[in-house]
Amino acid sequence: MFGLLKVLFKLALFLGVLGIFFTALMLAAKIWGFYSIPPAKDVAGATLIVTRGEDEPLFNASDRPTPPPPDESEVKTGSPGMFGSGPIKRRAIKDRTLFKFPYVDWIHDWGKDTTLTY
Repeated sequence: MFGLLKVLFKLALFLGVLGIFFTALMLAAKIWGFYSIPPAKDVAGATLIVTRGEDEPLFNASDRPTPPPPDESEVKTGSPGMFGSGPIKRRAIKDRTLFKFPYVDWIHDWGKDTTLTY
């Protein structure tokens, strides 16, 4: 009985370490990022791990100052379908959310800071 518990504990420990390593790898590879939504009257705050857009920072916040619109020459186009191209639209946050955690204040502060480079 104790032998089986030891094996299950080692397996759970291995899978936990593997999960932490995988999450750290996705954040370091700039595939995933943090998105912070501060608490308001009618909305509970949240910290989300989302898939990042190409120009999105690692730490982002819903009340981050928006950059000026790009020039026409800077607008990226891609192929949304098989035949033709058009502007690439960013998916909504709710469609890109992988994990949802309680609101974390320091992540929100980093997300609002536009001087940080990642």
